[in-house]
Amino acid sequence: MAMLSLSLGEDRTVPTEFRIFAAGANPSDKGTFVFDEAAAVAVMKAYAAKSVPLTMDYEHMALSDPPVPAPAAASEWTPEVRNGELWATNVKWTEKARAMLAAGEYRLFSPAFFHDPKTMRVLRIINVALTNTPALNGIAPLVAASTDHHQEISMKPTACSKCKTSLKAPTDDNDGDEVVCKACFGSKASMLSIVGLKATAGDAEIATELSAIASFGSEIMALTAQTSRAAAVAIIAGWKSNAAEVVALRAATAETQERALKAEFDGVLVAATTDGKMSPAERETFSAMTLRLTGGKVTREAIDAVKAHVTTLAAKVSTDPTKQKEPGANLVTPEDHIIAKAMGNKIEDVQAYKLEQLKLAQQGA
Repeated sequence: MAMLSLSLGEDRTVPTEFRIFAAGANPSDKGTFVFDEAAAVAVMKAYAAKSVPLTMDYEHMALSDPPVPAPAAASEWTPEVRNGELWATNVKWTEKARAMLAAGEYRLFSPAFFHDPKTMRVLRIINVALTNTPALNGIAPLVAASTDHHQEISMKPTACSKCKTSLKAPTDDNDGDEVVCKACFGSKASMLSIVGLKATAGDAEIATELSAIASFGSEIMALTAQTSRAAAVAIIAGWKSNAAEVVALRAATAETQERALKAEFDGVLVAATTDGKMSPAERETFSAMTLRLTGGKVTREAIDAVKAHVTTLAAKVSTDPTKQKEPGANLVTPEDHIIAKAMGNKIEDVQAYKLEQLKLAQQGA
């Protein structure tokens, strides 16, 4: 690998993007923090959920307790994951901060972030502060210091292996040993990121993923009976909308059915009270006793059990001797009807058994 001797001279170009976290371990004065795939997902998800532009300040003044006026060093910037690293991009420096950076008054930075105390994984970026005393170790200066000596910089081969364009400046944009220019590398990295692959993915891994995507696309086309992706997406969007409507309709239907069953259940018991077959107090007892067996819900089974029980009752007072029943004739309860039905027994057998037990008890007395 060739080495290029590059004079930094007096150039103090203020960058509009810089790396915040390297991929993997990031040692600091407060421990080693981890930025991996899970961290990248968590950080970008938190940024999207917050929906508020990230800013930069000076010396973390915005996080002071109690709060103090904290002027911005950058009014806005965008986090971006590149090859497993977290970068600050599209940095909009204030004029004051730009002047201080260009003058060398500030050279370094310090991110404020939340992390998992067990895994030390970075979870969310709060902001970034300009500082000359960062906690992170080994971070690169935002602006190169003015110097008269020469700095050794590694230089890759001077031609892009993709488009054969001459590489006129050092670049780290490499895919393994294959060296490409920024344009080709950015295009490939962007395409691979869309399908969830790293920029370093091999040909076999890329082929497998693309095959899976093509298969999935074919399944979607077949399922929606469409011939274009746009039409298929429209059909799926309609399904999503309809699904929400179906859920709401089912809930409304269930509520209507529940009210209807409750009205029928209460109607049977009210009619029995009106006919003189049970008192209001007995009605409440029968209702509570029956609903205990159905978990407090009015079901068709509960209604059938109450109806069956009411048919066995006679009016408490009757002037018609033919309607008088022998003592003990109404021993079955709504619970007996439900249990008998569940066990496959006849309610007449249950009544006969209870009547026999009553007679035996009377004889013993």
